[in-house]
Amino acid sequence: MPQSSHHCETRRSWRRAAAGAVAALVLATVAATGPAHAATAEAAAAAATGPAATNGRPRPAPQVTLTSPGEGAILVSVCAVRLTAEASTRVGTIDRVEFYVNGQFVGSDAHAPYAIDVPPSHPALRGTARHTTFARVVTVSPAATADSRTVNFGHAPPPPAAMVIGCPSQVQVPEGGSTTMTFVSVCGSTPGLILTVTGDPGVSVTPTVSPPGNQEHRITVSAAPGSAGAVARITATPDTGSCMPGSAVVTVS
Repeated sequence: MPQSSHHCETRRSWRRAAAGAVAALVLATVAATGPAHAATAEAAAAAATGPAATNGRPRPAPQVTLTSPGEGAILVSVCAVRLTAEASTRVGTIDRVEFYVNGQFVGSDAHAPYAIDVPPSHPALRGTARHTTFARVVTVSPAATADSRTVNFGHAPPPPAAMVIGCPSQVQVPEGGSTTMTFVSVCGSTPGLILTVTGDPGVSVTPTVSPPGNQEHRITVSAAPGSAGAVARITATPDTGSCMPGSAVVTVS
């Protein structure tokens, strides 16, 4: 072989060997550093797209259920309308639950159990014996609202007999907690009331004697710890014989 041809072939062999070494080195470097680079890239991608993806998903809405009055309930017209609701949220904080009657705002409660009493003289209750009501939960951080389903209820005049009426006639009290209710005297007079509790233990009332002179007698009903499931009856007996007693049933939840 001529010398020049030998030198050219030798140079080509060196170049092939060098190229092979460089390729091997590059492959080895990628193999050694690839997972780390992949993890870094994946983390960077997640950091870049994570908030956008979170913000892009709809937040779960708060929920509220109107628990009283029940659909189609008929309430005595001399009684305040007790509106109660249960509310929850997975995002943010509940600020309050608002209540509406016939489309009018009638009050709100910022603490569970959420409840208000709408007096029978309230403008929202005037002009008709049929009414609608719903509850609205309001949250903050983030700000959001949600409405319960609308409930229909009605009003009826009190019985013609002179008697005491429990408002409401069905009372629910949380175990270890308390609530209020009212006995209304529809007697043509304003007698005092003697209050007694019968049934399961754990339910008590304050006061046990309400003085005469008022048509409405507001009392506090309490449930002792450990009394969940108890059912009792409160009887309000006038201190004169001209008026029939009234009662209300208490359930401890």
